[in-house]
Amino acid sequence: MKRANEKGEEEEDDDPDTGWKEHCRELYVLCRDAKKPRWIGDCYACFRNCEGQRQWPYEMCKQRTR
Repeated sequence: MKRANEKGEEEEDDDPDTGWKEHCRELYVLCRDAKKPRWIGDCYACFRNCEGQRQWPYEMCKQRTR
């Protein structure tokens, strides 16, 4: 029989919603810190949009192409 605190830790690892949060965070950091190639768009606005929509708005923020 599992203890209550073990169950809570397991549930955190199995949360399907954590994937989009990490995806948004990683793309925001790439957008904000990229030197070459630079990104087009407001990185923070795109991050906030990503938090609400749970997907990165590539039409608003993307890497500049040559």
